[in-house]
Amino acid sequence: MLLEVMVAIIIISVAAVALLKGFFLTLDSVKRVRMNEQAILLARTMMDDLAVEPPGEDDVEGDFSKDARFGEDFAGWKWRLSVEEIELDYEERPQGTLFQDTEVIYQANIEIFFDDGEREESFLRFDTFLMDPDIFTRQAMQENQLF
Repeated sequence: MLLEVMVAIIIISVAAVALLKGFFLTLDSVKRVRMNEQAILLARTMMDDLAVEPPGEDDVEGDFSKDARFGEDFAGWKWRLSVEEIELDYEERPQGTLFQDTEVIYQANIEIFFDDGEREESFLRFDTFLMDPDIFTRQAMQENQLF
């Protein structure tokens, strides 16, 4: 009888360890999904900011928790931005594919990452192209017959 009880305890222990491991893996997956969603939200906000005001040619870093829109809820979330100015050659472009008023396009390399002080983990890296927002004024669009 004692042997049967010991075998039952061993079986229950093995099952409990397997269940706990599965539980912790699930919690880790949920945390990762939540962090990916936050990174996408932060990247969208950053893209909106860059579309309104293209940056100069610099390599800069920033901290989302220092932004009044986010605050301490986003402590540890940071970004890196590298911008390169690309001049356009209108003589080699297909007709009607670029605004005449566009002289420069910026290529922005953006990285959204989380740094908890012990390790840094990158969540998003992407490249995008930005134009000077002044080309979208009504007058510029009328001159280019785009409206």
